[in-house]
Amino acid sequence: MNQSRCLAIRRNAVSLTTLGIVSSLVAALAACSSHGGASGDSQSSKSGSSTSSPIIVGAYYQGTGTQNAYPEVGPALQAAVQYVNNDLGGVGGHPLKLVTCVTDGTPTSTQNCAQELVSKKPAIVVNGYDQNDAVANKIIGGAGIVTVAESAGTLAADADPMVYYLSGSPGTVAVGLAASVLAVNPNAKHVAELVPDVPVFGSIVDTVKTVLADKGVELNVVKFPASSADLSQAWVSLRADKQDTVLLTVDPGHCLAAIKAAKLQQSRTPVISFPFCASADIVRQTGNATDGWLVQTASADPGGDDPDAVIYRAQMAKFDKNANAGGFAPQAFPVLMMAYEILKAAGYDKLSADSIRQAARAGGPIFMGGGQRFKCETDPAFPAICSFGLTLGKVSGDKYAIQSQYTVDTQELFDKYVKSK
Repeated sequence: MNQSRCLAIRRNAVSLTTLGIVSSLVAALAACSSHGGASGDSQSSKSGSSTSSPIIVGAYYQGTGTQNAYPEVGPALQAAVQYVNNDLGGVGGHPLKLVTCVTDGTPTSTQNCAQELVSKKPAIVVNGYDQNDAVANKIIGGAGIVTVAESAGTLAADADPMVYYLSGSPGTVAVGLAASVLAVNPNAKHVAELVPDVPVFGSIVDTVKTVLADKGVELNVVKFPASSADLSQAWVSLRADKQDTVLLTVDPGHCLAAIKAAKLQQSRTPVISFPFCASADIVRQTGNATDGWLVQTASADPGGDDPDAVIYRAQMAKFDKNANAGGFAPQAFPVLMMAYEILKAAGYDKLSADSIRQAARAGGPIFMGGGQRFKCETDPAFPAICSFGLTLGKVSGDKYAIQSQYTVDTQELFDKYVKSK
């Protein structure tokens, strides 16, 4: 995603500021039960709180696999725990103890990890990112344990009362993308979208297509196999030079191939994508190919001057100077911080599923959220959505600047095109 506009989506009225919708494995990972995968414990605490009983936080994420893997999530979660324990004093003096399990992108692996985490009796679980999260939600929620995550993998997950999503679901991302197109170019008539052929992206495409069709905009969708390493032909199929805007709706693993394809075709059509497609690592390999693109995000630029972003980079480097701070790492760190805010509000002495849900309903600050706050269960039909705040940022190098000159009521679009279904 890259260009110059930004969409800040609020619950009632929203200001369009940046859109969006987030690498080495944890060094201490060990075998995750007899089912495969990997798990491990991580705990960092101040000497003053090291004797206090810890609060177990479970975490799982898709760190291996033949298609999509996000190993950068592990160090980000551990760095956040280290920050909470060493700099914030834990939760009421009690350090967090992170118990992780790494999945490989298969439902069986996710199921095994969920069962492994439940056996550890965590106070709360963090989903760093897993495309089969619906499998885990059923097991973890069924055990009476709340899960927090950056975004839902399916719209159905938004109705789950035991899961809370920091930046919504495929539905909120989809209406945000459509709203961005219309805000950036109100006269747009032809838009193309490049997506991997997997269910979660398919649900986004369907909603984008419906919203744009109602506005008289034709959407040309080009899907490619998730295993594809070369997207040159897929980009040609977009007919980018015939479009008013291109939506690059991909995961971190396909950013590099898509940008190389756009560069090869010397595409000049405005592009809207996601922040991880403009990370420092991507820029090192593609130069200024993404300059001028727009990115959809629910947070401030992790490489910018936002105070939380400065803390994020410092903590990642403190944990491991070679840690990958790009990819889904900038999404995973705030989710762990969301878990911390919920646990802190619930209180160590009163920790339970009920107190945690009550704390989630009260809400708290979003780390790297640019001043936004999360507040869960505001809509009885979609209790898991904790924020409708998405924004657009204009890319320059490996940074993006929030744009504030556009306003859109994204909540209204969500109610009309997602909730009404």
